[in-house]
Amino acid sequence: MTSCPTYHIQQAITAEEKAQALQIRFKVFVEEQQVSPEAEADDLDAVAHHWVVRNDRGDMVATARLTDLGDGVGQVGRVAVLKSERGRGIGKILMEQIEQDARQMGFNRLILHGQVQCQTFYEKLGYDVTDPIAFMEENILHVHMAKGLTV
Repeated sequence: MTSCPTYHIQQAITAEEKAQALQIRFKVFVEEQQVSPEAEADDLDAVAHHWVVRNDRGDMVATARLTDLGDGVGQVGRVAVLKSERGRGIGKILMEQIEQDARQMGFNRLILHGQVQCQTFYEKLGYDVTDPIAFMEENILHVHMAKGLTV
């Protein structure tokens, strides 16, 4: 009988946790998707809220961030799950935790730039495409998406 790993989600608070989260983003976006390192690490990292997911061994396997745009709107970004951990529902539980925490922080709407290849994933979580015209960001096709948060 195989056991199913348990995942723990928390906000990244320490500089070390944020540095580990950035390492995951670099593996996913820079190494896998050829995003430039300069574009991946930006000034918003200093002011954003960051989440990390650890497996039952304590290894960090996923991350995401939330930036406050004002007026109760937050932008989710840099959602990254290590390739070896994909397909296990980690992205879903990470997004659900971010939404729950965002509600508690006073956000009433989340927006994101979803990669077209991930559009269905976000739609299953209740995000709607807000502009039918896709756009290029770091040579990857994206769509504008949003979700209202109910209390």
